[in-house]
Amino acid sequence: MSFKVGDKIVFQPQGNNIEDYLLSGVQVGDTGIITYLTEEDVIANMTTQWGEILEYFYLNPEDCI
Repeated sequence: MSFKVGDKIVFQPQGNNIEDYLLSGVQVGDTGIITYLTEEDVIANMTTQWGEILEYFYLNPEDCI
């Protein structure tokens, strides 16, 4: 994983669990700012297409560019 805290990311799902993201309000193309990283997850404050901010949203690193 080549991300660091403060990076801007774009949600581009590659995995099979896209329905879980969509149910949470995150759509393809939504952006976020990374606030924390673990070995398995990217945690970001995501901004939805409707302007809602989802704080501390967990994403799979493969679903972020």
